[in-house]
Amino acid sequence: MVAKVDNLQDLKLMAKTLRALSLDAVQTANSGHPGLPLGCAELMAYLYLSSDFRFHSGDPCWLARDQFVLSAGHGSALLYSALHLMEYDISLEDLKQFRQLDSKCPGHPEFHIECGVEATTGPLGQGLANAVGMAVHAKMMEGRFGELFKKKVYALAGDGCLMEGISHEALSFAGHYNLDNLVIIYDYNRITLDADYSVSCSDAVKERMKGHNFDVIEISDGNSIEAIAEGFAQLEKQTRPVIIILKTTIGLGLSPKLAGTHFAHGAPAGAEEVANFKKSNGLNPDQFFYVPASLKEIIAEKSEKNRAEYEKWMGEFSIWKQENPTEAKMFDLMDKKTDAYKNNIDQVAEDLKALYSNEPDALRSVHGKALQILADRLPQLIGGSADLSASDKSRLNDYESVTRDNFGHEARNIPFGVREFAMAAITNAIAAQGMFISFCATFFTFSDYMRNAVRLAALSHYPSIFVYTHDSIFVGEDGPTHQPIEHLASLRAMPNLIVFRPCDSYEVAAVWTWILNNQKGPVAIVLTRQKVAVATENENFSYEDTVAKGAYVIRDFNPSEEKETHEVRLFASGSEVSLAIDVARYLVSDKGCRCKVVSVTSFELFDKLSDKEQQSILGKEENVRRISIEAASTFGWNKFVSNGLMIGIDTFGHSAKAIDIQEKVGLTVDHIIRRYNEHKWT
Repeated sequence: MVAKVDNLQDLKLMAKTLRALSLDAVQTANSGHPGLPLGCAELMAYLYLSSDFRFHSGDPCWLARDQFVLSAGHGSALLYSALHLMEYDISLEDLKQFRQLDSKCPGHPEFHIECGVEATTGPLGQGLANAVGMAVHAKMMEGRFGELFKKKVYALAGDGCLMEGISHEALSFAGHYNLDNLVIIYDYNRITLDADYSVSCSDAVKERMKGHNFDVIEISDGNSIEAIAEGFAQLEKQTRPVIIILKTTIGLGLSPKLAGTHFAHGAPAGAEEVANFKKSNGLNPDQFFYVPASLKEIIAEKSEKNRAEYEKWMGEFSIWKQENPTEAKMFDLMDKKTDAYKNNIDQVAEDLKALYSNEPDALRSVHGKALQILADRLPQLIGGSADLSASDKSRLNDYESVTRDNFGHEARNIPFGVREFAMAAITNAIAAQGMFISFCATFFTFSDYMRNAVRLAALSHYPSIFVYTHDSIFVGEDGPTHQPIEHLASLRAMPNLIVFRPCDSYEVAAVWTWILNNQKGPVAIVLTRQKVAVATENENFSYEDTVAKGAYVIRDFNPSEEKETHEVRLFASGSEVSLAIDVARYLVSDKGCRCKVVSVTSFELFDKLSDKEQQSILGKEENVRRISIEAASTFGWNKFVSNGLMIGIDTFGHSAKAIDIQEKVGLTVDHIIRRYNEHKWT
């Protein structure tokens, strides 16, 4: 039975218009992917114009909106065309600037909520994981504040999305937690960029998704609005995550040499093909970026309905706050726009001073204590680990874990399982919604598994917090597979990512104080497994004068008698700050020179200082000798030491006791002094 659709002609008109706009955008840019927009036009028309999808372009940040993620981000021309038609902040002029410099319509979608773009996608599969994170966020809001926040999340994925490994991680997670507000729409056009799908893949997708605890809806003709309506009708009874297998024709409407083939996927169709498409659809081939007046009227009517639903919800929300003062107070504490939130953050900074200690401790443990302090003060703090919370100390001990039946106030721990890549992408999506402070944790060496999600967080300015422990060769017997070497340099090279490597409990507290007061994008916190000596001797320690600068003089040693005229500055981070202090003590006593030890907590924050501030930390005087010490790659340290001495590890580690590895790689006072004496200082 085919569903009857009352506004069938309206939907067909919108689908035709979406196709024409997408073709024009790609052809004008002479760059892009026309295949998916042509194949999925009916889907987008139905989703935005006729389904139960709830949105209001007048308030793109509406907390109760349903959300759509284009995981197959190469089809961005379709998304931009739909958002333009539905009166988001994307104009026809913006569409004409598709893929051009500084356009609101870049080649792949970039997170821009004001324009209706919910996530940065393009690297295939990450949009799926983002959608899972949005669904988790929605379940948590509903679990804490009730039915008023109930919503659905939709994601459009292609064959490539489901091939990527992250899809297995993310969909397994979604099925395990029974995210019954998640709808994955699989554009099953059986075509990849290179060839037919069957050349590289023969997955039984339906069986796989059932194995992930998904319900499966199959739509045999994804270019039939009636068939789409019939499939979507089944969502009314949704009790589990759903995947809709939508069989479409890639490049539908183009000539047979392109439609249904991989040639339609990733290159402009050509002016002749576009003209022929318009002729066959009753459009003027010489008219570009055309939107029929009748469609504008139809959309205006839909927008008015959306506005009325939005205003009704806002009224209900106002009543809810009055009738539920306890929950309303918590909501205000979570909302970064409120005074309640800001006042609470000020108190947190005082609470974190309880971490200050003069006793050696593992910084993973110190950070674990910080999380407990933060959790008690910040109801919006949530997070989890990739099955390592006992080791990375990331569990919020006094709170419950999320389960498929528990997303309520006390459910603050998310057991991500061994799914690092999906964990990072899910964390990104939760953080991007703005209500929760979202962190995830694992061993530093496994940041490699997460890297592309961390990169998209940096590109998109998602306020995600990535916690990495077991940060160096001092992991010991687990060996080089678990000992990070190049990871610090790699993350420090990433634009927009702030990487912190604190040296003691004072700096751990300061890092979190900085995050809560200054975070504008993602942060990585890198922590030791082993105990480290306390380096700070400042009773008036404040984050503004220390961690916030990225580098600062943590110790200043003066000889009792000046034997030489030069000064030595030692630059180090994390556990090597205490080693640098020991080296400085030796140099003062043996050489009689002045030594300053600089704790380099963040390369990125140091780079933001003025030239004058940087010079005061670097000590640019001609008689200053500079040394860097870090249990990692020396790459990047030249910015601090110039032609000085860089002590680090530019090979992989070893499987042995930490003290034996330390001797082997030369991270000892004796070895560093020998290198100092041998170095040709200029």
